[in-house]
Amino acid sequence: MEQNPFFSEIVVGKYVNKRKLRSRCYEGIPDEHRVVAYKLLLGVYETDTTLFQEIDENNLNLYKMSLASNTDYYSEEYFTSQNGLYVSYQISTSVIHQIFIDIRRIDLKHRIINGVDLSYVYMNVLVMTAARRPYLEYVQGMCDLVVPFLVLIFDDNSNSMQKESDVFACFDKLLDRIQHNIISMQETPIEQTKNKLRRTDRKLYRHFKRIDLNLHFITFRWFNCLFVREFDLRTLLRLFDSMLSADTDIFLVNFAVTLLISCRNSLLEKDFSEAVSYIQNIGKSDIGVLEILRNSVLLDIDQNM
Repeated sequence: MEQNPFFSEIVVGKYVNKRKLRSRCYEGIPDEHRVVAYKLLLGVYETDTTLFQEIDENNLNLYKMSLASNTDYYSEEYFTSQNGLYVSYQISTSVIHQIFIDIRRIDLKHRIINGVDLSYVYMNVLVMTAARRPYLEYVQGMCDLVVPFLVLIFDDNSNSMQKESDVFACFDKLLDRIQHNIISMQETPIEQTKNKLRRTDRKLYRHFKRIDLNLHFITFRWFNCLFVREFDLRTLLRLFDSMLSADTDIFLVNFAVTLLISCRNSLLEKDFSEAVSYIQNIGKSDIGVLEILRNSVLLDIDQNM
């Protein structure tokens, strides 16, 4: 691993320097290294590189223990597993039905990969999550959070159980970071975004107040789905590179504020309905995400000077 140019300055001996890893990954991760880098950033992997294979095998064994070849509560209307195995946990049918509905809403190109319908992977991962996190269960939008990991990991024609296990491991660690905000309905980051926008761009903040545009209305989906619904996959993965390398809570607030400010000239000209429509399609507008990422880092620095 240390012989790889991307990791050469990050790995010393057999250990990963987490500080250097975060610094390097924040600037963007090459496609071929994202899976390993994400596992490190999320804490799926420990810093000892010699343990990577053992960790994967242990996670796979634990995942397999949660699967069974027949489960009574999976009715025929739900997705067919390619390997004939389904999560064996029992959860309420209403939660399962909501998960099923949300999976059907995912873009087909993120469900059918290399000709294989992977909807059952979403189902297994989310049902297992709901069973293992009863205080969270399932909240609408969590399905979107599986997308970047599944599309990234299932990147070729092989359809191994290890890949399914890897998707769950990454998603599970991501929830460790963000579930407190999901449970609180994003109350804290939304309030922090309001305060930071008021301090950073008072004119834009006052304009939103004048047209009666509540920032909760804008940012709830952003934070609940981590911008998955706003950007194309390539842009989203670049965003995840930086988000997973940083304090996620701080990053999301700074990115949201900087994103709004980057569109301020257009937004200042719009009334309520026009502004809402513009923001709901902000990923389709001509914005430079890399510049927004750079400026979001400077947001706190500028305010502390």
